[in-house]
Amino acid sequence: MLLIVLLSLMNFLVQAADPVVEHRTTAEHIAYVKSIYEDTMHGIDYLFYPARSPKQLWVLFNGATPGKYTMWSWFWRDDENWDEVAYLFLKDDDIRWYLGSVDEPKTQLYLDIITTVMRDLGLEPSQLCTIGHSMGGYAALYYGLLLGAGSIYVFRPQVTWEAAVTYYSVKKLRDIWVDIDTLVRAQPVIPHLYLQYGEFMPDKLSGKALIDAYTERHGVMIVERTDHSEHLGYHPTKEQIETTIVFLMDY
Repeated sequence: MLLIVLLSLMNFLVQAADPVVEHRTTAEHIAYVKSIYEDTMHGIDYLFYPARSPKQLWVLFNGATPGKYTMWSWFWRDDENWDEVAYLFLKDDDIRWYLGSVDEPKTQLYLDIITTVMRDLGLEPSQLCTIGHSMGGYAALYYGLLLGAGSIYVFRPQVTWEAAVTYYSVKKLRDIWVDIDTLVRAQPVIPHLYLQYGEFMPDKLSGKALIDAYTERHGVMIVERTDHSEHLGYHPTKEQIETTIVFLMDY
C-alpha cells in the first residue's frame, strides 16, 4: 500500500541552523547525563535512556557535528522514568556517515550496538524506529533498512552518491558508500517512512531518488516539502516527531 502526504512549509516547523538546537545544556547537566547513561561498545560511545516497560526503541543518529548526540535533551526526562519508549543516541565523530572505511568498516559495529540494545529490551525490529538529519538521516535510512525497522524518520538526508558527493566530506567515502535508493529496492521489507526536504538541490535530488524507490516498492511514506533553499533550515519539533512516529508505527 502506498501513502503519500505532501505538506508544504507547515507553521509547526522550527527555523534554526544545524545542528538541532538542544535545551538546558549546562555543563553540569551534560556531565550528569553522560556519567549515568553513556556507555561504549567496540570503541564507539553511545547514550542510552532505558524504558520501564519497553515497547519501542528509537535510535537517533547525529549529523556531521563531532562530539555530540542529537536531540538528547529533547527526550530527557527530569524524573528519569521513560515509560514505553527507550532511546539510543549514536554519533560518528569521524564524520564518515556511520560507514567507517574500507580498512576499518563500521557497519557491523553499529549494527551490533543496536541489536544488542534491542535484545536486552526484548524488542523485535518491527519495534525499532531510526531517526536522523543530514548525515544522521543517511545513517537512519541505512541502518533502518538493514534492520527492517518499523519506521524511519529523516529530514534532509543524503541518499545517492551523485547528490551527496557535492559535500566535501563525502568524497572520501567513494569506495564504501551505499546508495540508499538501491538498498530500498533490494530489501525484502521496507520500513514506513517520513521524509522532509527543501529546495536545496542536493537535498531535492536525494528526496526524489528516495521517493522514486519507495514508490516502486509501494512503500508507506509521508513526504514533507519546504521552500527552504539551503541545507540548513527547518527542523520538525519534538511534538511533530513524536506524533508522526506514533502514526507510522501504528499504521
